[in-house]
Amino acid sequence: MNPPNELAQEFHGYVLTEYLYWVNMVSTDFCYANYTKMNLVKLTELTCLSRYKYNLNQL
Repeated sequence: MNPPNELAQEFHGYVLTEYLYWVNMVSTDFCYANYTKMNLVKLTELTCLSRYKYNLNQL
């Protein structure tokens, strides 16, 4: 259930929405997802940004 690696290289943009559901399943705290399982560069930034985008979408 690992997300596509190509998205990790474009985490700066809207592709973050692809990760929201997966990250939510891994951990209740988005910034502490299982990075060894995701195996992504910049994971901390990615998950924290995903948390931010997720919160915006829930408004």
